[in-house]
Amino acid sequence: MFCVECGIKLEQSFKFCPSCGHPTAPAVQLLAGRNQNLDQKPKATPIIPRLAPAQPTAPRVMHAGGETQDLYANGYQSKVSWDLSGQTPFTLECEIETSADAATIIAKPFHNGLWRNGGGQGQGKMLFLRGGRVSFDIGWVGCVNGRTNVSDNLRHKVALKFNKRRNKYEIYVDDKLDGDGLQSVPDHPETSVILGLSIGHQVNPQPNNGDMAPSFPNRLTSIQNIWYSADGTRPHDDDEEFVKIPLTVPVAVPMPMQAQVLVPPQAIKINNQSSGTVSPPSDGWQDFCLGGRAVQSSNYSGSWGSAENAIRGNLNSSSGFSGSGTYAHTSANDSSPTFQVTLKTVCTCFEIRVYGRPGYQRRLKRVRVELLDITNNVLSQLDYENNEREGAAAFKIVYANGVAGVQGVRLKKYGQLQGGDDRTFNLNAVQVWGV
Repeated sequence: MFCVECGIKLEQSFKFCPSCGHPTAPAVQLLAGRNQNLDQKPKATPIIPRLAPAQPTAPRVMHAGGETQDLYANGYQSKVSWDLSGQTPFTLECEIETSADAATIIAKPFHNGLWRNGGGQGQGKMLFLRGGRVSFDIGWVGCVNGRTNVSDNLRHKVALKFNKRRNKYEIYVDDKLDGDGLQSVPDHPETSVILGLSIGHQVNPQPNNGDMAPSFPNRLTSIQNIWYSADGTRPHDDDEEFVKIPLTVPVAVPMPMQAQVLVPPQAIKINNQSSGTVSPPSDGWQDFCLGGRAVQSSNYSGSWGSAENAIRGNLNSSSGFSGSGTYAHTSANDSSPTFQVTLKTVCTCFEIRVYGRPGYQRRLKRVRVELLDITNNVLSQLDYENNEREGAAAFKIVYANGVAGVQGVRLKKYGQLQGGDDRTFNLNAVQVWGV
């Protein structure tokens, strides 16, 4: 048989012409009809050549530790590689429905959703929900938070853009600017685009179980109409220059989660320090009290006992720390003493350290430590008795699984307070370590 477009001879097994790409047809079909003009090539309906589509798969729900579900352009087998670095303008848009306040939307983390410090090669990035609001996080750099609550089970258009002129990332909700900030940061070469996968740190032997943003099952009702434009211009349906993904993710039966050992928070006595600095307990951790704001229920003596003295980032002051100095110090007559820090940014907390004034261990008796979210709701609470046998002038609380979404820490006294030292906070330093 012969190609109806270019006329070259074809083998019977050919389905497409190797010369022009036109689909083949048996000769008997081409010559059918008594009035066929054999001097003219038969007319055929033009067919746009397409690559074979990716193999269809059943809807799957991804969890921490699961296999990464990469996104594919509709009808193409090549892996989508979206540049979120801000080196050039871009727009990433989708539509979501949810009643949840926390969930991953689209992210570019390390393998299987791992969230780690990429160093000078670049960082991971994620577009997610926090407190029902759209946020965009660049690992170990910062986070842009939106203002509009979208957890109302209504359809919302969500977009992330990089404005080259302003050198800023911008969050849009329903076509209105909802938040902006940060600057261009390279994508780490080991990161890849995922959809709805739980993003987290590796804690203990389990992968990614210190969740930064949970997976979407039972959180996002749907995420659909996803598209990415490399120059920031919304694509048209017939524009081959852009990757357009009309993708709908239904609510599906979750895959079994990898077994995760949940370790309760533990309070541990540590050696007190009266000078110097404290090294991060683990690589990549930072003290999120630095740059934050501290308040307390009362002051012992003006600025001498100010709450800010406990979040300086070190254990020194101009007055020194032997028997006196500048500490955070509440009044001895305070019937319900509290000390609270609003962190410089939301973090995943793995450890809290509390250093008291040396020689005044009894002022750290019966301390309740609360981790707070952005609306001051309590995420985790632990009571530290610090009895006479322990007599700790400093202690730490270890959150082995990590607590995500922490914006603040509050210290309280609990139980029956006798007065005097029982009713006093006298703090050298409070540190919140995490990522």
